[in-house]
Amino acid sequence: MTDKISFGDFEKVDLRVGRILEVEEHPNADKLFVLKVEFGSGIGERTICAGLRGHYSAEELKGKQGIFVVNLEPRNLRGVESDGMILAVSSNGEVKIIKPKIDMKVGEIVRVKNSSFSKEKVKMISIDDFMKVELEVREVDGENVIVVADGDNVGVLVADGIPIVPDGEVEEGSKVR
Repeated sequence: MTDKISFGDFEKVDLRVGRILEVEEHPNADKLFVLKVEFGSGIGERTICAGLRGHYSAEELKGKQGIFVVNLEPRNLRGVESDGMILAVSSNGEVKIIKPKIDMKVGEIVRVKNSSFSKEKVKMISIDDFMKVELEVREVDGENVIVVADGDNVGVLVADGIPIVPDGEVEEGSKVR
């Protein structure tokens, strides 16, 4: 039995494009920022804690788009409720968020390229369930993009047909969390 979810089970994870509106230092955690993120109609604004201090400044994050898990069960992180998670890749000691290759409408659904699965009514998942998802950086058509991998099956992640990419240079094979 494997502790990773299947390629098809990736569809249980609701990933969306969000824009970071506000960034504050977490009052009780040296490595966390408290983000206010906009997802557009249907989801609205959310508060999300992110372990990005030391990798980004508040000014660098404000206004950026990122990819967020929006169907995680809310968690209290050192006194602040976090209602989602921003995704990032770690490579050579650096952490880079992942984002659409170009700016786009907030709230766009991230799916596997050429997938028609609708994520309009997905259920909440636990952080443990999400951690079973294999997301990584792979070179596809000469560009580092984010893929979901299940053995030899690899699906490029896109939002409205636009590839999801790291916010800077990272090594191929780096894992997304």
